[in-house]
Amino acid sequence: MLYLVLATLCSVSIILFLRFSEGINLNRYAVTSANYLTASAITLFLVIKSGVFLSPEGLKSFFSESGNVFMNSRIFSELASTWWALFLGVVAGSFFFLAFIYYQKSLKENGVAVTGVIGKLSVVVLPPLLAMVLWLEIPDVVRVVGMVFAVISIILSGRSTERIRWKPGITVTLFFIFSGGAEFFNKLFQKYAVLSVRPLFLFSVFFSAFLISIPFIMKRGKPKGIEIGIGFAVGVPNLFSSFFLISALNSIPASVAFPLYGIGSLVLISIGGMLFFNEFLDKKGWLMMVSAVVSITLLSGGI
Repeated sequence: MLYLVLATLCSVSIILFLRFSEGINLNRYAVTSANYLTASAITLFLVIKSGVFLSPEGLKSFFSESGNVFMNSRIFSELASTWWALFLGVVAGSFFFLAFIYYQKSLKENGVAVTGVIGKLSVVVLPPLLAMVLWLEIPDVVRVVGMVFAVISIILSGRSTERIRWKPGITVTLFFIFSGGAEFFNKLFQKYAVLSVRPLFLFSVFFSAFLISIPFIMKRGKPKGIEIGIGFAVGVPNLFSSFFLISALNSIPASVAFPLYGIGSLVLISIGGMLFFNEFLDKKGWLMMVSAVVSITLLSGGI
């Protein structure tokens, strides 16, 4: 449970930092690139420290073990896990980059509260749904009720801000898809790999996202110092939100972990929006808070 709390706190700090950067009209691509470069540097250090590297023998093991692993829900050996981490990380990196771009665009168009709603709804709905379909991770009745309250909370939040109005469109739709999909890759990694190769997976994710971001930043000139600074400030919690979430998924079912992660972040984001950006909640917003507390209580029972 501690890992889930830490992942939630990291997630909240990301959106608050980004909301600040949009308020001072920074180049979102420069912030994004600096964020991924920072996360890549940290994870590269962790890879070197762990001593877990790619090898030709590992690639052979990956192909020979794949059928048994995916058909029977097994876990790759450590050697094979390194290549699973690489392949999955490269694909995940593109999702994380696109989610981050639409994350920031939605912040500018819709504000911190509504963006929090879309992002957390994607986390509450998509990964648990995919886990139930792929691996039959069916929650009990109490936690199903908790998930219902989580969705209710998010819907109430989406209609509760006095200053910001929800305007559904292409930005929020794509943000929903890429955000939920990006988080699900953490579950895919945890499901089939040994945790000792986690630094390599995270390096693959963030470095591939950084490489994808380079052409975008080159079109917009030299980054400013403050853009690099904001990117660094975002990169650290961005890395550790995934790091801690993978650890949490090792002991908590996806159908419980993702809704708790989403709704817990939503509550803290809403509070942060009020404290730092004057995005106050009306009566429906406070109903959202009550519903969120009920959801957290039901979902966390027995953990």
